[in-house]
Amino acid sequence: MKKNRKEESIDFVARYYKYGAFDIGKTWKSLGIILPWYAHTMVRRVMWSAAAVAVIVSVVLYLFIPVTNSSITHFVANNCIAYVTLPDGSDITLYPGSSIDYDADNFALNRNVILCGKAFFDVERDEKSAFRVATDKVTIEVLGTKFMVDETDRDSVIVAVESGRVKVANSLGDDCVITAGMTAIAQSNVIEVSSILINIDICDVSLLGLTNIIKQQYNIELVNLPDVDENITISYKGNINGLVDILNDMFESNIIVR
Repeated sequence: MKKNRKEESIDFVARYYKYGAFDIGKTWKSLGIILPWYAHTMVRRVMWSAAAVAVIVSVVLYLFIPVTNSSITHFVANNCIAYVTLPDGSDITLYPGSSIDYDADNFALNRNVILCGKAFFDVERDEKSAFRVATDKVTIEVLGTKFMVDETDRDSVIVAVESGRVKVANSLGDDCVITAGMTAIAQSNVIEVSSILINIDICDVSLLGLTNIIKQQYNIELVNLPDVDENITISYKGNINGLVDILNDMFESNIIVR
């Protein structure tokens, strides 16, 4: 139905009215129309309705539109291995189909990385700031080390340490510390630890020579070696921690895996 002049004028004011911007009475007079008292009441109702709608729309947008943080970096390795250097100098090898998120602007104070998929971490050591990797099931915490995290299996997360010490904790608060050559298989309710098997059968070799062989063959480094001159002959098969225990008993030392 076609609107008359009065209705069109009301629509005009409702569309462009701003509270306090101009006087309603003067506006209608400038349009050459003198309205009865009830018309002014109707205009006010239109104004309040428009204001209420604007408030509702603002609240809905605030609640349901996600707020983005420009400092959060999202990196994805699509069809090939990708290499990422973090702000602290730590390096990440990201496997295909995997992704990481981290706060680039605040990384010096908050060295936290969220991993989805599989990655190898070579972490720069920082005594004042721990480095944390969060996955769907566990959190890994270190100061400086090399380790791999694989959470592509929906039921468990695999953490394998190449050097240093790594703390693995699940959602229940259970945790364990694993060192070089050790692997943790973590689920939501349990963490299982295993070690790489060492198979050594050597004759008349120095302790330093033995540790060099272990490092070359298994990429495991032994430190805190005692200053000894005698050579040893040893045949051993088992995990690295068992071998370290034997050497410490033999030399009354405090050799550890780094």
